[in-house]
Amino acid sequence: SLVNFKKFVEQPKWLVGFSDITVLHNHVHTHFNIATIHAHMSGGYNKEGFDNNSTMSIYHALTGKPTLIEISTKEANEVHKCQGQLIGGNLAVMSDLVGTLSDIDTAGKILVIEDIDEYKYKIDRMMWQMLRSGKLHKLAGLIVGGFSNAKETVEEFGMSEYDIIWEKVGSFNYPVCFGFPVGHQPLNRALKFGIEHELDITEHMITLKELGSAS
Repeated sequence: SLVNFKKFVEQPKWLVGFSDITVLHNHVHTHFNIATIHAHMSGGYNKEGFDNNSTMSIYHALTGKPTLIEISTKEANEVHKCQGQLIGGNLAVMSDLVGTLSDIDTAGKILVIEDIDEYKYKIDRMMWQMLRSGKLHKLAGLIVGGFSNAKETVEEFGMSEYDIIWEKVGSFNYPVCFGFPVGHQPLNRALKFGIEHELDITEHMITLKELGSAS
C-alpha cells in the first residue's frame, strides 16, 4: 500500500526477482495483470554454485525468447497436460498474502510453489492454509520446485515435503509435477508469470512451453 504503481502501469518494465519479491509478483498480477519474471536477483549472477543456464534464462526472458523448459524426471509426477497463466512463487509468502490486497486468484492457472529453510510442520500448515482458502481447488496445474533445507523438529514429522504437498492436492484432477528447476537453489530457471503456458507431464519428461502474452 506504500508503493505508487501509477507510472509503472503507464510504462511497465520487467520486474525480476523471487522469494520475498513474490509479494510484488502477486500484487502486480492481481491488480494490473502485467507479466513479471520469477528468477534469481542480480546478486546471484556470479554467485558460486549458481547454474549458468539459469542465469542465461533471465537474458532469454528479457530479450523476448519464448520459454521452453524440458527436463527429465524420476519423480512420481501426475501424467497430464494443461494450459493457463503461470503464477506463484514462494509458498510462505503466498500463504501470508491470503486475504490481503495482494492475494491472488489461482483458478484456471498453473501455480508454481517453492521454499527454503522451513520446518516440515510449517510446510504442512502453509499447504493447509492454501487448501482451506480455496487456492488449490481449481488450478489448471501445479509445479513444485525446490524445498531446500526442509527441517525437522526434535520429533520427526514423518512425511517428506513432497508427500506433505501431495496429501493436499492428490485428489484433484490436474497435473502436478515435482522437482522442477525453480527455487532457492542453483537450478532456478526464469519463469514469466502472467503469461499463458502449456505444462505437459509424461512419465519421464516435464515440458513447460510459453504460449502467449498476458491478457
